[in-house]
Amino acid sequence: MRKSHHYFSIILRVLPLLMLSAAFFSWVSVDAATSTFANSAPIAIPATGNAGVAAPYPSEITVSSMSGIILNVRVMIYGLSHGWPDDIDMLLVGPGGENVILMSDAGGSNPISGVNITFDQTGPTLPDISTITSGTYRPTDYVAIEQPLDIFPLPAPSSPWGTTLNVFNGTDPNGTWRLFIYDDTFQSSTPPDIGSISGGWALEITTGTPPTITSPATGSGTVGMPFSHTFTATGDPAPTLSYANENLPPGVTRTGDALSGMPTAAGVYSIDVTASNSISPDAQQTFTITITGDAPIITSPATGSGTVGMPFSHTFTAIGNPAPTLSYANEDLPPGVTRTGDALSGTPTAAGVYSIDVTASNSISPDAQQTFVITIEELVVPTEPPVDPTDAPVVPTLTPMPTPEPAVAVFPTPPDTPRCDYRNGLENDVVRAGAPPEFASDVFCRTLVQNGRYVSYLGSEITNAGMIGNEGLLNLDIVQAVDIFSPSGARYYTGGIVICLRGTGRLVYLNSNNAPRIAEIIGSYTTPDFPGYTCATLFEPGMLLLVRGLE
Repeated sequence: MRKSHHYFSIILRVLPLLMLSAAFFSWVSVDAATSTFANSAPIAIPATGNAGVAAPYPSEITVSSMSGIILNVRVMIYGLSHGWPDDIDMLLVGPGGENVILMSDAGGSNPISGVNITFDQTGPTLPDISTITSGTYRPTDYVAIEQPLDIFPLPAPSSPWGTTLNVFNGTDPNGTWRLFIYDDTFQSSTPPDIGSISGGWALEITTGTPPTITSPATGSGTVGMPFSHTFTATGDPAPTLSYANENLPPGVTRTGDALSGMPTAAGVYSIDVTASNSISPDAQQTFTITITGDAPIITSPATGSGTVGMPFSHTFTAIGNPAPTLSYANEDLPPGVTRTGDALSGTPTAAGVYSIDVTASNSISPDAQQTFVITIEELVVPTEPPVDPTDAPVVPTLTPMPTPEPAVAVFPTPPDTPRCDYRNGLENDVVRAGAPPEFASDVFCRTLVQNGRYVSYLGSEITNAGMIGNEGLLNLDIVQAVDIFSPSGARYYTGGIVICLRGTGRLVYLNSNNAPRIAEIIGSYTTPDFPGYTCATLFEPGMLLLVRGLE
């Protein structure tokens, strides 16, 4: 008995197929890998008689050595013939058990011979009652009223069966693919309505690999140091990277798939990365960047001292990464002293204790804070005791005696250019010095008196006022004396130099820019850098003496 069709079955089947196609179809990149596998052995439909399973049942194709996952499958049938195509039910089963009915109850009673059919999800449906011709079609399953359910005997899988080739997408292509064909209606017509596939069948499989982000998910850097990172990903086809929520460190930018720059602030930053290549799922990553640095430290001393009428200077310094910025508050400075930038300078006009608050900051906690205390003393000038005019002068009786020679200590001849700061490393030297790097090489010290004894220099003993520069100083208890000079003839040391003489007492200074030199008592201080030394800040070359006769 021949099957008849309900003509509205086309509508019932086509609409679901269209909807499934829209839901599962994905474009295939031209970069993906496509391979064809074939079994050219003929297939008899049915094996015997004019109804039942085909021979072989199933026909098999083994797929191997394909990488990635399936993106698209096409099935080619070569040389399909049948006296009544409506009888053919064809089921394709993949290695993982996924399956699809390629054709069922299509073509009506119109005989076909040697038809080549390609099943592609993008093709149209097979005709229901008109003649099937060679071409490309999507899988089509019509329902016959007399036999609404399809039959595929074991070892075929039981229903439900798939309706779209997209059921194979995302699965492993490697393994055995099986094609089950069943002739579902017995007829006694002459000639019998049987058929065959003379040229066998083939699979065209396109595979690809979902994207994977291969670059690390974290990075680190340091403020003020170059930072770079390149995002990378693998997949087939090659993925495209996109970015969102770009919270990058200040000073760092993204160009294409690379980050680069010099971070200027510490902190934790991030950027979202997505790799896509039309194969689901996309790869996603939140790249986290940790930038570190060094908190600020104020390196300049917290105290300073000066003398009324004498030049005073101080420079505030700090270290950190990034370089700190200094700010100031509560500026109670000595009259005559002002701040310019990070430096204090001027000539104090009043004694007292003064202060200024300093803060160093560089975006890394905690800030460094300091209260710089300045102590200014009055200038003390020794005076002779008052003379009573009524007192008669006393003339002592003098006994002629040989004039004693002053004690002379003979030392090796100093170098021609005794640079002051080079003497800091000499354990027993009586001089310690500090000068800014820009003119340290132009500050030289020549010792005149050492530990209370005159020094021999260049063959001459320093025993006269001409060498010291002032006759009256010979009457004082000179502990140390040093001549500070510039080989280049510099007359002023911008910012000042620090000269320290070993021992305690008062400092007397003779400015070499004055002619004649005038002895001045100047302010002094001590510093932890040079314990046991008495120091002064000088701005011009000259002679510096440490004396005890003024105490």
